[in-house]
Amino acid sequence: GNRLKSDPASSHVLDLIPKIDYQIQKKASKVRAKVGDLVAQLPASAPKQDIEMIQVIRYIAPADSANSLTGDTHKSIALVGSSYSAPWTTFPSAIRYSLQRDMADTFVPATLGSWQGMLAYLKDDSFKYNRPKILIWEIPERDMIAPPEYKYREARYQMKSNDWLEQALAAMK
Repeated sequence: GNRLKSDPASSHVLDLIPKIDYQIQKKASKVRAKVGDLVAQLPASAPKQDIEMIQVIRYIAPADSANSLTGDTHKSIALVGSSYSAPWTTFPSAIRYSLQRDMADTFVPATLGSWQGMLAYLKDDSFKYNRPKILIWEIPERDMIAPPEYKYREARYQMKSNDWLEQALAAMK
């Protein structure tokens, strides 16, 4: 959020998007993390691991910021990401809070991959007819070194990088 706010061009665009007063709510006590499945795979002779306790944080929008009854869901900011951007991670909510703006968010599984996920979004009617003013692409580092033609990607999702770029550019026209 700070990066968008500090850049004059993106800050100007951000100023055009209505603010929403998001709040943070923290639970009084920590809860046991839902992760730890790898710890369960350690041999019985391995040193015991502490139970990871985490602070539960909720990002709350004001009650009057809900979508209209007519189904108007157009947002001026869009997040396209991997499973790390799924709602249960609270990453999209954290961005909303940081920007104090609402946004549309979508995520794709690792099998599809970030490249195909972004291409699918660019070709979708939600982008064609309601283009966001700001598009945030969350892409895992592993995908940055694994271009669209990466040989270990599922064959149905492989394509030459130039073909990917041409299709993305065509979708944005």
